[in-house]
Amino acid sequence: MGVQVDNFDENRVNSLKLSSRARLKVIFGPNRYKALPETDRVLTGFTESSLRREKSDEERVSMITDAFLIHYAASGTDQAFEALREKYFQSSIALIHELYYGGFNRSIRALSREELHNELWARLWRNLKNYDMEKANFYTWMKTIAVNLMRDRAKEEKKQVADHLDDPLRSQEDEDGDSMLDKTPDTGRTPDQYAVDLLCQQDYLSVLFSECGYPWQLLCAGFRMLEQTPREIACQYADKTLDELFVELKNEFSSKSQRTAEELADCFTALESSLGQPLENAFPQKDKHYAKVFEPFLHRRAGELKLALFFGDKPEKNISDWHSRVMGRLKKSLSQEEPAEKRISEST
Repeated sequence: MGVQVDNFDENRVNSLKLSSRARLKVIFGPNRYKALPETDRVLTGFTESSLRREKSDEERVSMITDAFLIHYAASGTDQAFEALREKYFQSSIALIHELYYGGFNRSIRALSREELHNELWARLWRNLKNYDMEKANFYTWMKTIAVNLMRDRAKEEKKQVADHLDDPLRSQEDEDGDSMLDKTPDTGRTPDQYAVDLLCQQDYLSVLFSECGYPWQLLCAGFRMLEQTPREIACQYADKTLDELFVELKNEFSSKSQRTAEELADCFTALESSLGQPLENAFPQKDKHYAKVFEPFLHRRAGELKLALFFGDKPEKNISDWHSRVMGRLKKSLSQEEPAEKRISEST
């Protein structure tokens, strides 16, 4: 929903421009800033665009500054790109770390986190002209590119592995007359290491759906794992019950996972059980705030309630927040568990 037209009054625009200009003069230095072409026109355009977003003035100044840096970086001003990179350098490192250890480390082995981070900034540089501040802030846009980078690299590695096992290899022989399948390049990983990965992957889903959030949060986090955006979840699933979402989520996982149906069923047991309980059972005793908000529904079975009931005023933001919290709890839970390598060594 857009802001009111009266937000575009001249005093408001000039105030935001003044704050943004002061910040940019610190970044570039007064003389270099003055040497940039058409700064007033560019600032005016970005200021008016920022007023179309429901943000605080401080957030708008940050957006205007980012858009200004991106505009001149895309036009070839190196200092603008360096300033942008410096501003988001630590955030981008943390983002790569989060995505890598959020699951991609099991499918991306050829590149280190440092290499992925460098490639992220190379992609950002190449795509600067496609950035639109009215659609997303820079960090959100950067995260989208980072996720696409991870997926691309995971697909490339998966294809390379598949190529080594392609059918034509079965009939090919090397100069010594040995089957080429016997010559498949060694990945340097032992069967025990493969077992550790499988166990960790099993833990990942089991822990996720058992102790990392409320049922509606876990369902949305599951759909986020299946590449659904918060906007898509809000639009497609708002009027569906949690029971209906649970069935769809299980079916989606079944169609995309290499696990057996029994293994997947085990992962979802705790979530299925929570959906069969009264809503009041979903809230810890100490969480009186939420219990009070949902007081009229506390004695109803959680699974029969619609997802929209839990959205609040900003569905997409809440879904995004839920996902962040769930992933944070998941990482904490997994980090506190006994290492998978130790469990395997003790069981053998």
